[in-house]
Amino acid sequence: MSKAIIWCRVSTDKQELESQKADLIVKAKADGFKEEDLIVIGEKGASAIKMNELYQKEVDQLLDTIKKVPDVSTIYVWEVSRLARNESAFYKMKDEISKSHIQLICFVPPFKLLDPDGQINKGSELTLSILVTVAKQEMDMKFQRFHRGKKRLANEGKYNGGNIPFGYKVDKEHDNKIVIDEKDADVVREVFDLYESGVSQPKLAKEYYRRGYKKLTLSFINNILNNKRYTGDKHRYKGSSFERSYPVIISPQQFERCREIAKQNNTTADKSRNVYYASRLIKCPLCGCYFSASGSKVSYHCYNSHKINRKYDNPSTPQCTNRTTISINIVDSLLWYVAQQAEVDYILSDASKNKKKYEEKVRILNEKLDSAQGRLEDLNEKRRRIVKSFIDLDIKEEERDELFTKLNDERRAIQQEQVSDLNEKERIENLINDLGSRYNLDNIQDITNNLEYNIELREKISSITDDEERSEIIHNHIKEVTVVNSKVKYKFIHRGEKMCPSRFITIEFYNGDIQYYQFIPNTGGKNVYFRTTKNGKLIEKIDVEYLQRYYDEGKHSRQVEARNSKQREREALYPEDKYILSYSGLAKFLHSSVGTAYRWVEITEVLKPAVVAKYRGQIVVDKDKCLSIIKTESEKNIWAKNLLNRIQPCQ
Repeated sequence: MSKAIIWCRVSTDKQELESQKADLIVKAKADGFKEEDLIVIGEKGASAIKMNELYQKEVDQLLDTIKKVPDVSTIYVWEVSRLARNESAFYKMKDEISKSHIQLICFVPPFKLLDPDGQINKGSELTLSILVTVAKQEMDMKFQRFHRGKKRLANEGKYNGGNIPFGYKVDKEHDNKIVIDEKDADVVREVFDLYESGVSQPKLAKEYYRRGYKKLTLSFINNILNNKRYTGDKHRYKGSSFERSYPVIISPQQFERCREIAKQNNTTADKSRNVYYASRLIKCPLCGCYFSASGSKVSYHCYNSHKINRKYDNPSTPQCTNRTTISINIVDSLLWYVAQQAEVDYILSDASKNKKKYEEKVRILNEKLDSAQGRLEDLNEKRRRIVKSFIDLDIKEEERDELFTKLNDERRAIQQEQVSDLNEKERIENLINDLGSRYNLDNIQDITNNLEYNIELREKISSITDDEERSEIIHNHIKEVTVVNSKVKYKFIHRGEKMCPSRFITIEFYNGDIQYYQFIPNTGGKNVYFRTTKNGKLIEKIDVEYLQRYYDEGKHSRQVEARNSKQREREALYPEDKYILSYSGLAKFLHSSVGTAYRWVEITEVLKPAVVAKYRGQIVVDKDKCLSIIKTESEKNIWAKNLLNRIQPCQ
């Protein structure tokens, strides 16, 4: 028995969908189809505007079903107007079922697409064409009405769909008017005030996280500070279809001042770039002088060795000959890695001894914070008095604005002081509450049994991103560092085990511990660190998070220019019409993969005689010799013969 498809679809009503489905099944059974011969396609749509997309999806599903079930003979639909939502999709469907001689039976209006002889009924075809045109016009009119309605709501300041910016809400009691949400708006005002007072965005994010505002992440705060909606500016914003103005939360002047601060921060070096973790820690093993940092060269080096005027400043003391240098990023990454565990160990063993001292600090900070809050309340009272005086005409507008400016300056200074005190208080409270006071730290077994807490503590410390805080932790634990050039055996993935240059790093801690590490550069992958013995023998590889805080732009541009210069020289020495440069060029010439090209040269060595030069792992191949070798090989090698056939049409 052949199969029948029940195609039922409505816009919104699920009960109507079930009713259509039941009626179409009854009709199909009356025509002789059994329950197992019926395939149901269709679902409830969302809206008339979105029906076009849903219709396209269902047409694709219908055609796919016809391909997978070749014995489909009939399609039952309830209403033709429900099919005529998309002209191109509809005619595609109609042509496909006509070619397959599949009957289309409709209830409203009642008709059959095919005559008994399998040919298209002209009257039915004309009905379909008219309905497609009418349905298309109906959809266009609905869309235009929908568009005009959305625009009118935007002009009236009413909600018309989409996300509401932070600081606003929809007032359903007043015809969906968009109004200020005072609770969130106070946060917006405070963000702008603190940022204008000099508190950076990362500091703001930390502060709000500590207060419990987990939504106010760094990116969220950045969006607030860049959102011109808060000024009442009428504009078509990204993601919107119409111009709209929102109620004013902050003044346009304050917004522009904050934008100017952001602009200055983007054009001047951030203070964190001047924080070198290893400052006054690395000692030269030859002269005992501290290594100094060169931000432009992104390296630490012996001050006495690299200072040009050193031999003239101290003629009685010979200049140091230690020319060892090491990347700032490499050393700082390692020091932060080892300092994190040192901080954990220190907290678990010593923090409880200092608990009373920390509690006294918290008490003093609380007094300072209470005082600051009182001063802020006094400023608010002064502001109210100024407003009252202006209303009573006791002062002029210029005098009022001048007084407001002074109050705002005082307010920002107090708020900045508050943030600083809150940061210090939070850090000390963490030491008291989280970093050691929960356990009997005199009992080593108790600490061992709380490995989960040890991991949690390590995660808290590793989450610190402020360079000043990191540097402080490092200098609290590490007493001295030495770096010397060395060599070590290292097993490369492709080249096997070889002796390679390294940096042997010794780290001495204030608690008397000494740790030894090897850093191996130029391994072909990411930077490699090893924990070693005192003699430099490798013990275990460690996973150090690489902190790329500095970047030598001059060196990079010189390297790029040097590579380009060498490339131009090679191209001049080896013209493209006679020579092939690099394995990728050979692969292109052979119409093969790079791996195949490499195999023919380095492993089978068939094409090795055609190589006239090598440089930095790449090759220069003579085209004529290469082609000659392939022709010779093609007489005895079917692979080479096929390769030759691919090359020759391109010659």
